[in-house]
Amino acid sequence: MPYKNKDDDNDSALRRGLERSAKVRDIGPPPECENKRLRKKVESCPEEFLRVLWPELFRWQFSPDQRKGIFQLDEITERGGLQAIADPRGTGKTQRVIRQALKAILTGKRRYVCIVSATEKAAKKIIKSIRTIVCYSAKLQGLFPAELHGFKQLKGQNRLAGGQLCVGMPTEIGVAADQIVFPMIPGSKCAGAIISSCSITGNVRGQFHTLSDGAVIRPDLVIVDDPQTKESAKSRTQTEDRLEIIEGDVLGLAGPDTPIACVVLCTVIKTDDMSDRILKEVKWHGRRTKVIVEWPTNTKAWEEYFDHFDEAISQGKPQRINALYRKRRKELDAGCVVGWKSRIETGDVSAIQTAMHIWHRMGATAFAAECQNEPVRPDAASSLITSTELLTRINSLPRGEVPLKAEHITAAIDVQGELLYWTICWWMRGFGGGILDYGAFPDQGRNYFALSEANPTLQHATKRTAKMAAVRAGLDTLISRLMSRVFVRPDKLPMRVERLCVDANWGESTDHVYDACRESPFAQLLRPTHGKGFSVRERPMSQWKAQAGETAGFHWFKRVGKRAIRYLVKDSNFWKTFVHNGLLLQPEEPHSISLFHAMPHEHRLLADHLTSEVRHRPKTEDGRTVDQFVLIPGRENHWLDTLVDCAVGASELGVTLRETPIPTQPARKGPIEPTYY
Repeated sequence: MPYKNKDDDNDSALRRGLERSAKVRDIGPPPECENKRLRKKVESCPEEFLRVLWPELFRWQFSPDQRKGIFQLDEITERGGLQAIADPRGTGKTQRVIRQALKAILTGKRRYVCIVSATEKAAKKIIKSIRTIVCYSAKLQGLFPAELHGFKQLKGQNRLAGGQLCVGMPTEIGVAADQIVFPMIPGSKCAGAIISSCSITGNVRGQFHTLSDGAVIRPDLVIVDDPQTKESAKSRTQTEDRLEIIEGDVLGLAGPDTPIACVVLCTVIKTDDMSDRILKEVKWHGRRTKVIVEWPTNTKAWEEYFDHFDEAISQGKPQRINALYRKRRKELDAGCVVGWKSRIETGDVSAIQTAMHIWHRMGATAFAAECQNEPVRPDAASSLITSTELLTRINSLPRGEVPLKAEHITAAIDVQGELLYWTICWWMRGFGGGILDYGAFPDQGRNYFALSEANPTLQHATKRTAKMAAVRAGLDTLISRLMSRVFVRPDKLPMRVERLCVDANWGESTDHVYDACRESPFAQLLRPTHGKGFSVRERPMSQWKAQAGETAGFHWFKRVGKRAIRYLVKDSNFWKTFVHNGLLLQPEEPHSISLFHAMPHEHRLLADHLTSEVRHRPKTEDGRTVDQFVLIPGRENHWLDTLVDCAVGASELGVTLRETPIPTQPARKGPIEPTYY
């Protein structure tokens, strides 16, 4: 009997065990396509891909807008480019996104699709939905057998993916919480392809995948699905952050040498939110869709209808309302055109009735945003400039450069506990002017920030622990810096700040502001300022009479109080209207106020400050209109206050709306040389 080595027996047993394990893990070759003709049909037509494979989900006929959006996404998948589409809430865009991402992968048009959502929860929900489809959709597996071979065996569990084989070769399949990796199957159009999902505030930059051969693939199609929440839409800081992520991180996902294909599907929540701003960008080719394209002409009939509707609902007899609608349908429907004629909610008679029910249920304001993608401005009748419009009021002058027509320079400081906001302006005859420079002390080192996020703060910059001590130290430093700056006109005339207004309205800081102004070497040029708003019951400042020692100006008064320094009291609401009227004008127009030349995004925070308040115009008993400005919740207005004070300072220096200033002293022969301190 030949001798048997015990190690040989162990090796044989191990080999047999590995062979049995491989046989169990091997899923075999993929089956043949069940219907090649149908596959060709759904591959070539994105609408058929949705309707054939998911008839229960897309049971209604697509609207013209939906159909156009479906084909636009398919076209972007084919050729690349950027597209932004605003669809009304509840029109199924997320479900279409999920399936069209799948189509891009299964047909081999794209190798790596990344879906970006507003939150981490929404991102995981999308991947879970895709995992369910690829693992359990028998119809999809029948048409794309090679592409989906191996998902059925996983049963949605990633722990079974590691050792999966196909004809002896690893499939490298994966179904993780944040991505789906398609198997390496012979004959598959999407071997090794990826679908991933992440939140817009999450790991956007980390979207890449390393293949078994060491090659790295990055997203070549990004679908941004509803990238904002109601909370983020209300926050200017969050809006700016998300826009920067899309413009920088998202559009840079493909790498430096690959053109990105990106589609943003969104809904506008409020004016100038992230979606609204993207849709206005030319490069995104923005398109807005609506629930109601043309409104009914007989509004009186609908008012009567909803009176009966509310009564019927309260009585628990909703069937009565349909009888009324059928009876008066012709006059109710007159002039109305809806975007989606197939959208008829259960129990309703027509799409118009459904649309009007949604309008009644949501209210006009919410409906305008969520369903029309045209949110109502907080005070549409106020004729104030918007943040986006303001970014077009940019002149040709670089930062800090004054034009030849400039005659005066003023500056202003708004005092806050953590920061000091400042602005410098130039002014000419006729009260035209422009912002020369602006900023915060200490400097924040970024274009967009909120006061609550200040870093460094005054305490850090001045090394003072007590808040008011830091404010005083900061004022001393900033006043010296602003008053020491020299600006040179094109004719070589040097100019300095002739009036610096410092806000003294904040109760905690009032005494410190007065002390800083009084003790400064530039005291004669400094003015603590107080703003006053007027109610409809109060006598306007224009009717005030100057008392002894006071100077009455154009909606301001100059006084000398117990603190032994001259200070200004202004009609805040009048001057805010005055400034807004100047900003509404184009830079080349008389009386306009413009911004120095810079890229629009560099002025975004300034624009948000200058448009942070809405104006109401109540009437007095005698019919007079009173302007009242109210800060929009969540917004900041510090640079608005400084621009207003710059204008008030210019008025005190003699700048008027007249082209020729009113003389304040007898004319004398010869040129008058300006005095600078």
